[in-house]
Amino acid sequence: MLRAVKVRLYLTTAQQAHLVQAHSCVSWGWNQSLCVMSQTYKKAGKSLSAYDMKKQIPV
Repeated sequence: MLRAVKVRLYLTTAQQAHLVQAHSCVSWGWNQSLCVMSQTYKKAGKSLSAYDMKKQIPV
């Protein structure tokens, strides 16, 4: 039997701002990774793995 629980969060204004900022950082990182992956595929004909992209995050 499957069960579901609905949860609603009531965030403060500061928490909402932090969540928006975190989301924009994550989406920027995703778009950069996608761009690097597509450029690498166009140049070399090989795609990068997700592991390769995760190693590039600290750089």
